[in-house]
Amino acid sequence: MIRFAFYGRVSTEDQQDPESSRGWQLTRSRALIEPRDGTIVAEFFDVDRSRSIPWQRRPRATALLAELKNSARGFDAVVVGEPHRAFYGNQYGLTFPIFEHYGVPLWVPEVGGPIDPANEAHDLVMSVFGGMSKGERNRIKIRVRAAMAAQAKDEGRFLGGRPPYGYLLADAGPHPNPAKAADGKWMHKLDLDPEAAPVVRRIFGEFIAGHGFYAIAEGLTRDGIPSPSAHDPSRNRHRCGIANLAELGEPVGETLVPRSAGSIWVAPGWVGAADLAGCLIPSGDVRCPPRSRVERGARLMGAASL
Repeated sequence: MIRFAFYGRVSTEDQQDPESSRGWQLTRSRALIEPRDGTIVAEFFDVDRSRSIPWQRRPRATALLAELKNSARGFDAVVVGEPHRAFYGNQYGLTFPIFEHYGVPLWVPEVGGPIDPANEAHDLVMSVFGGMSKGERNRIKIRVRAAMAAQAKDEGRFLGGRPPYGYLLADAGPHPNPAKAADGKWMHKLDLDPEAAPVVRRIFGEFIAGHGFYAIAEGLTRDGIPSPSAHDPSRNRHRCGIANLAELGEPVGETLVPRSAGSIWVAPGWVGAADLAGCLIPSGDVRCPPRSRVERGARLMGAASL
């Protein structure tokens, strides 16, 4: 009888069922080894670990590699039910030499048994599966991002996160996915915030009139206009790197929204909110020309007189 350690992996525990994934991977493994009088005596199954993460950073995979060094380990070989789940990119080429060094065979269904390190066909097959695994993940990533961009642009859907300053979340009808609609979930879209939208329009008006970022922020503070964090206490209190982008003369989005620290308006940031400023900037694009250090200092000095 050959004693096997089983290794498997599942990416997420909320979007997938770890038990079902573990079950079908075990089924494939047993179908491979049981005709050869093999039995699984140990399991190493990673949950909520992406395939792109190296074996050395997966808890259970790390434990398996560590057990290979133990001469008193309780198994003779390792079986993987699904190479796509186990190896990504060049991970096979980096991991298999460890099995070979400690004399522990690695069995996979795709080669019908143990991988022969001297067999070039086996090495080629496993390398191809690693490349296919990487390609599959990249294709899914591209599809999801493209679909989300299309939903936001063509359908006006809000896909999650906190609404930008100047907007509120509004219902946009039942969710298009029948299962989610049956659970009572709704689509969301961005709607103008009646309190914050006029502030954004004021910011654009002053910016087009030639006022600097800090002058605009000081004017809003002086007039007692609540800052974004005061208007919405759940808003993160952080600063953006807009000043650096402006100095480099790079395009920085469509809408200017100063961030805040407490109740004080500070350095501005940028979010996509074209309809807040459409009447002010028809092109929907703001480009800050680079300024010399002297010019920037003169604009900051001029802010004191506003």
